[in-house]
Amino acid sequence: MKRFIFSVLMFVLCAVSYTSMAQKKYKKTGYCSYYGDNLHGNRTSSGERFHVKRKTAAHKFLPFNTLVKVVNLENGRSTIVRVNDRGPYSQHRIIDVSKIAAKELGLLGSGTAKVKIEVVGFDERSSEEIMKNELQGVEDDKNEVVWVPDSIVKAEFDMLVKSTKKPSGYGIQVGIFKDELNAEKQLAKLANKGIVNIFIETPVLDNITYYRVFVGEFPNKEAAQNVIEMLQKNEFETYFKLYN
Repeated sequence: MKRFIFSVLMFVLCAVSYTSMAQKKYKKTGYCSYYGDNLHGNRTSSGERFHVKRKTAAHKFLPFNTLVKVVNLENGRSTIVRVNDRGPYSQHRIIDVSKIAAKELGLLGSGTAKVKIEVVGFDERSSEEIMKNELQGVEDDKNEVVWVPDSIVKAEFDMLVKSTKKPSGYGIQVGIFKDELNAEKQLAKLANKGIVNIFIETPVLDNITYYRVFVGEFPNKEAAQNVIEMLQKNEFETYFKLYN
């Protein structure tokens, strides 16, 4: 009997381990859309209420709180979202994202796009912590500020540093840092202002890696003027320069 119980436990543990490893390596290509404003405040499958300004997503089977990198294959833009709902229920789509994530992906105009998704991590926060911080005010005002948790900021920082996508034209530099943590904090500050289309360059000078944080891709300074003024209004120092 003991041997039987031990065998069952080992089978369960191996199955859980195998599933976990498979999910960590999970990648898929398909179509993505996003939640409309009319769904703000609705209950998701995880029990949370949906918030248009939180970087979340619906997936058919990935565990809740899985962090997923989504790349728009039509324009190269990417974001990271946390799974907190089930769906989409259309056989033609593999993931639906929140409106703020759709903005980062450049989906708001087209409504859908072909994407590649990849599991990049797991949000270890408790449901109580998520409810307290991420969903505060969900029933009152969908226009409240964007709030991005540290788990997503860290994953996005890693994604941007490793990105092979080379921005074109000019960008607005909003900081250059020797310390990786300070660069990550700047990214968090930008993300929590709802600022998208962020790039990070990592030049090496005298064996020191620097982290240069940029916003946008522009053909000239005139095209960037509104964004420069918005960044300055939000207390970012700006420097307009040509990408390397």
